[in-house]
Amino acid sequence: MAVPFHAKEVPSDQAEWGHPDVAILFTCLAFYYEGLSVYQFKQSLEAVLKSDHPATEYDRWTQTSSTLPGSLQHWNAITVDDVVFVTQIWRHLRFIPVVINHFLRSFVFPLHAKQFATKLQASGWDVLLYSNSPIQASRGIREGITTGFSGTSDNRRLLPLTIEQCDLPSLSHTNAEVLTYLLQPRNRGYLVTADQRGKRLSEVELLKSLHMAKIRILIDAGAFIMEMDNFTVACTWLQEDWGAHGAVYFGDDNKPWVVYRNNKRVPLFASPFADDMRACVVYLDEAHTRGTDLKLPPDALGALTLGLSQTKDHTVQAAMRQRQLGATQSARFLAPPEVHQSILDVCKKTSNDTVDSSDVISRLLDQTCATNRELQPLYLAQGKGFCQRMQAAASYRKFLSNPEHRKAYLDVLQQPEQQTLEQLYGPYYRSAAASPSEDKAIDPRGRVATLMKTLGERRQESQAYESFLSSALEEVEQKREVAYEIEEEREMQRPLKPKALKFRGLHASILSFARGGVLVLEGIVSAAETLEETQLGLKYRIHGSSLVAHLYLSAEFSVTINLKKSG
Repeated sequence: MAVPFHAKEVPSDQAEWGHPDVAILFTCLAFYYEGLSVYQFKQSLEAVLKSDHPATEYDRWTQTSSTLPGSLQHWNAITVDDVVFVTQIWRHLRFIPVVINHFLRSFVFPLHAKQFATKLQASGWDVLLYSNSPIQASRGIREGITTGFSGTSDNRRLLPLTIEQCDLPSLSHTNAEVLTYLLQPRNRGYLVTADQRGKRLSEVELLKSLHMAKIRILIDAGAFIMEMDNFTVACTWLQEDWGAHGAVYFGDDNKPWVVYRNNKRVPLFASPFADDMRACVVYLDEAHTRGTDLKLPPDALGALTLGLSQTKDHTVQAAMRQRQLGATQSARFLAPPEVHQSILDVCKKTSNDTVDSSDVISRLLDQTCATNRELQPLYLAQGKGFCQRMQAAASYRKFLSNPEHRKAYLDVLQQPEQQTLEQLYGPYYRSAAASPSEDKAIDPRGRVATLMKTLGERRQESQAYESFLSSALEEVEQKREVAYEIEEEREMQRPLKPKALKFRGLHASILSFARGGVLVLEGIVSAAETLEETQLGLKYRIHGSSLVAHLYLSAEFSVTINLKKSG
C-alpha cells in the first residue's frame, strides 16, 4: 500500500493514509506509474495459470497490448520457471492496467487493505504525562516533567493544552531576525523556473539554469527534483558544470558524500573538500534541508526552491543551512509556475509586476496560517478524544476487577473503524445547536472539564468550525499497529493411564528403623541418587553430591507404576 512521505524518497513506513479511499487511490496511482516488478508480474502470472479459466484471463491481458509478439500470446506456451521467457512478457505487459489491477486485486488489497471493527486511538496529547495519570501518582513525578524542544513557535497553538511553550526572552527576537536576513538586498533574488512558454523546467534544465547563473548550491526545500535520486542529481550537475571538481550530496545512509567526475564517491569528511567547497556543487534534498550542517563557502550563493504547501518555518530552516546568510552569504528563490501564480494571488500582483523575497515571505506567512487553520479540526478532535479517555479512566478506576467498569471503559476507548459507503459519503445532518463529535458523551470533571471548556472556546474561534466532523481523524495520515491473533490448532496426545504396581508392604529395613532407630541400608536408596536418574536430573545435569546427603527413600518409593519393557 502507498504510504505518506516525510520528504522526497523518505517514506513513513510506520504510517498509512487515514481515509481508505485515499490509500487505495494513491496505491493504484503508484503502481500505474511504476508498473509491476518482475517478481510481482511472475506472482500474478502464476495465479492466472492456476485459475479456473486461464485462457480467458490471459486473453484479457494480451488484448490491451499492441507490442506483445504473437509467440507470447498463447497461455499454454508459458513456462513460469523460465526467467528469460517471463521477463520478455513482463517488458510488454508491466504497465498494462488490466495486469496491474489483477495484481492489486489478488495480492495487495486482500492482504494490506484490511479494516477492523474497532480501533484504539492515541495522539500527541497522550505523549505528555498528565497530572491525573497513574504513572505520575505512582512514581511521585512532579507536574510538568514532560519537556520538549522547538526552534520556532509557528505551531504553538496546535500544542496539546497539557503542555505550554516557554520562550526564552533572550531568543524571542530570532523569528523576526531571520526574516530580516531574507529581506536584505543581496537575498531578494527571485526566479521562475519556467521556459518562455510558461512550462515548468525539467530537472536537467534547472541544473543548466543554475550553471548559467553561477549558482553551485541547491537547497531543494520545495522538492522540485522528483524524478532523480540524490546521486543521479550530483552526477548530472557535474555534466552541466564543467568547472566543478566534485558534487556533494547526502546518500541513503544520511551522510554527506562527494562524487568525482569519474563517478568515484568518497565520504565528504575524508575528502579535501570537507573544509572548502568552493570547487564543488552542493545538493541538499528536501529531507536534508533541516538538521544538517555543512561548511559552505562564506561568499556562497544558494538557490532555494519553493513548494505549494511550504510554510515559513520550513523555508527559514532550509535557508539557514547557509549559516552566514545574515552576513556574507546570499540566497535566490526559485519558484515553479504554480507557486509563482500563488504568490501573485496572495500579493495581488499581475504577471507584469516585479516579485522579490518580500512577496515570497508574504506568501509563506499566508500559507502558515492556512496550514494551522486546516489542522484545527484534527487538533480539536484529538483533544476531545484525549479528554474522553482521561475522564473514562477516572470514572471507571476499577476496570481491572469490575466487569461493568471494564465494559464502560472499553466503550469509550474503542472507536469504530469499519464504515459503509453510506456512512462515508451519505448526507450528514446535524442541528445548528448540536455540538459536533458527541458520539460518546462524557461528564467532564476537574481538570478535564477545564480542558473541554478551553477546547470549546477554540472551536468557537476557529473558522473551520463548520467543517469539524468526525472524519477529521481520517483525512490525514495515521500510524497503525495491528496486533494479529494467531489461531493455533493443537493436537492433544494424552498419556496412557499406567498400571500401578501392587504394594507389597513396608520393607523390613523401615520396620527395623521405626522400632529400634537403627537404619539398615538394605532396600534404602539415597534421594539425591534417585533424582540424578530421572529425566529432570538428566536434562539439567543434577549432581547428587550437591544435594542433601542424609535424605533417603525406600526402593518402592521410586518404582510405583508398571513400565513396559522395550523389546
